[in-house]
Amino acid sequence: MFRIRQLADPNLPLNKRELEQVRAILKERLPGLPQREIDELPQRLVDPLMHKLRAMLFVADDLRGRLQGFALVSFAPDIKFCLLEYIATVRTMSGGGVGGALVLGVVLPREE
Repeated sequence: MFRIRQLADPNLPLNKRELEQVRAILKERLPGLPQREIDELPQRLVDPLMHKLRAMLFVADDLRGRLQGFALVSFAPDIKFCLLEYIATVRTMSGGGVGGALVLGVVLPREE
């Protein structure tokens, strides 16, 4: 069993730990990805102007905080555009439905 939640504040202890796991998965699963892009991930979550898009990180974890997968989404609310940048699971979870659940669980913010 796992839950899907948005990792909004990268400075909370649980979020810091899971963000490091996300970065490790990116490095392992996408070896051609520039290290700079992996290193900038925490800053992208708090600075929407960094890439002119709001970065949202959704994580799937068990109730003990062990990461099972993640989805990184960039959103431009002004033009209602969303881009699923990365979606990946830990190697042992491949084929377990986590990726599919993440795709279905990614919900765009509503306009107020």
